[in-house]
Amino acid sequence: MKKLLLAAVLLAGQAYGQSTYSGNTKTGFGGTIGNGSLTVTESVNDIVFTLTTGAPFGANDNLVIYFDSKAGGVSNTTTINDASDGGRASVSGNSGSGTSDVTFPSGFTADYGLAWGSFGSALFELTPGGNGSLTFVSFNSNTASRTIPKAELGITGPITFRFVGTYVSNTAYRSNEALVQNLGDGGETGGNFGFNPITFSASNEFPLVPLNVTLKQFGARRQGQSAELNWKVSCTGAYATFELQRSTDGKNFSNVYTEKATAARCNEPFTFADASAGAGKLFYRLKLTSDAGKVTYSSVAMLLPTGAVQGFNMSLVPNVVSGNALLQLSSNQKGNALIRVVAAGGQLLQSQRVNLVAGSQSVALQTATLPAGMYTIVLSDESSLLQQIRFVKQ
Repeated sequence: MKKLLLAAVLLAGQAYGQSTYSGNTKTGFGGTIGNGSLTVTESVNDIVFTLTTGAPFGANDNLVIYFDSKAGGVSNTTTINDASDGGRASVSGNSGSGTSDVTFPSGFTADYGLAWGSFGSALFELTPGGNGSLTFVSFNSNTASRTIPKAELGITGPITFRFVGTYVSNTAYRSNEALVQNLGDGGETGGNFGFNPITFSASNEFPLVPLNVTLKQFGARRQGQSAELNWKVSCTGAYATFELQRSTDGKNFSNVYTEKATAARCNEPFTFADASAGAGKLFYRLKLTSDAGKVTYSSVAMLLPTGAVQGFNMSLVPNVVSGNALLQLSSNQKGNALIRVVAAGGQLLQSQRVNLVAGSQSVALQTATLPAGMYTIVLSDESSLLQQIRFVKQ
């Protein structure tokens, strides 16, 4: 049995675990799966799949979910050529008139395939061979949800499995829509993969491991008429979504860039060049969403207008902290500054010098050990007070 994480018991007598998986936002077949989501719920010995589609099923199109749920299985569909009906052709990727083989991620060996479309859903065990070779397991006519006993997926112990989902016609013509964040390499042309072979580079697993995301650095600087944004994070789990947002007034933000990253990708620095930044005053922030749906925001990085006189800005978001905090500093010139943390009674608790860059940068504050209460952060240069803000330590 492949080594997978075990589900945590939530409430006795109720569902043990529930996870939701989003489509990859692709819309080659209208966004049915790309803009949809799949919720998987464990209940005693059953697994309940609830599908939310972004558009109605195409009459001849099926979501095919491949399960890695027991020992053995196949690493690709090249030896599966069952085209006896539309559901079987979708699972095998071979309709007789067209072929689009699937190669699964490293370490993923598929045991079962579920064809889900406007007719309902049919589950097959993956058996190599021609027409009739797929082993029929069960059928359900419900198009919105499907309950599968764990025994039908060969699961004998705790309910754990991996899966990928691809949207394909019953002629084996494959869409670019998928129920996995990174479909991989597939020779996409004209918005779909068609009859080209595809290779998944990632898979989903149940139960989903919640991803914790911690922002370690966030900075911005001007590059001519563009703005260069960079950030570093640490995260554990499946994946996280980063949305870079821009504002001209510091209040109303809109997205300029989105990236979904695996935990492995989170170990690497992130950069983005905003070519449409212009020369005016700008504000940037990061929206971080974990795979469990938890949303946090960075502090705001401000870029002063090109050619402006020397100016500074300091922000801390949120201004209620429980651990250590990231302070965001913005300047349009290089220089030296002193950061002090002062208690409500005026006692100096911390101080550190920082080399200001021409742009925005983050500075870590060691606030985790401070007692609960109100504090003031004071920013000054060699001769004068530049700015001060308050925050609350819980």
